[in-house]
Amino acid sequence: MKAKRLPAALCHANCTKCGLPTEFRMFESGPGGDFSTYIGLSTNNFYRVNLGQIHYLGKSLDQLLLPAVENEGGTMYLTAIPDQIKCKVCGTVFSAERCMVDGEEIVDAFEL
Repeated sequence: MKAKRLPAALCHANCTKCGLPTEFRMFESGPGGDFSTYIGLSTNNFYRVNLGQIHYLGKSLDQLLLPAVENEGGTMYLTAIPDQIKCKVCGTVFSAERCMVDGEEIVDAFEL
């Protein structure tokens, strides 16, 4: 796998416990949910999963994530964004059901 420079949305959401904002980056998706975002906990790598492969090529999410799982050392080392945001203030892990996009950044990421 080789990382590519890809645009990611710079977002923030308020923690469900302390209410303070936490910033995170994720790959934006259209109405059909084109991409999902994962971050490796052991490497801090970004992974952009092309969900079109599930719908059009019949692949499973587990199949698509396999290279990331192998790179990180197991599924427990992958964080799904925005479903598993860790608050930078209190440490609570929460799902960012609503988030605000503050801009865009270019990140090094692996396409899956």
